[in-house]
Parts: sequence; C-alpha cells; structure tokens
Amino acid sequence: MESFLGSEPRLVQGLYSCTIFCDQETNSKVFEVLSKRHSKILSSDYQELTNMFIINALVPIQESFGFHSEMMIATSGRVIPELKFSGWKMIEEDPFYEPKTHDVNFFVHAKFLGSGGARGENFPEKWHSAAD
Repeated sequence: MESFLGSEPRLVQGLYSCTIFCDQETNSKVFEVLSKRHSKILSSDYQELTNMFIINALVPIQESFGFHSEMMIATSGRVIPELKFSGWKMIEEDPFYEPKTHDVNFFVHAKFLGSGGARGENFPEKWHSAAD
C-alpha cells in the first residue's frame, strides 16, 4: 500500500461526448443543465438554415446519471441529448490529500467547501469515499 500511495495515484473519469440540437428558446436552459453537470462546452454553433444551435460538450459519466431526464424536463421535451463515450481524463485534484498546517487546511476548506460555487467540494474524494 505504501508504494501505491507513494506514486501519487490519481483518479480518472470517463467522459461522454454530448451533441445537442436546440432552438433559441431552449438554448439557455440547455447551458444551465450542462453547467450544473460540470460539463465542458466544446462548441456552440448557430445554423442559419435550420434556425437551430448545435452544442457539443463533454459530460463526465459520473455526472450523467439522470442527465437525459433533467434535460427533457428543463426543455419541456424539446431537446434530446445524444451521448456517446469519448474517453478518459485524469482528475487533477488529489483524492488522498490531507492538509499539514492550519493555513493550508483553511485554504482547502475555503476552496472546496466554503466557496458555494459549482465546484464546491473535492469530487475525487467524494467519488473515492463512495466506492468504499
């Protein structure tokens, strides 16, 4: 176990490539759902002939459970996301990190727990704990 932890292990997350076709009225709701699910928007193109937006994003598989239903509810069934496996990405945050001093502990607490933002917690630690 010591040699494993000494090599600074990291978690990887699977990613879905998500393609969504939506109109002007549902565009903002699509972005809200994608943001809530910690997605990375790759492109958002407007097609003049069809009067539709084509949004391409990467959605973490861990965040995709219930994604389809939430998207259908948010857009009143007008948008159907297409998800397909894209690949793996190493997570930068260390799930085994333990602060050594009070100052560092305060910084980590403020960054991961006190910000109230979309990334308000250490997700690798949460996923690691859930797997136990």
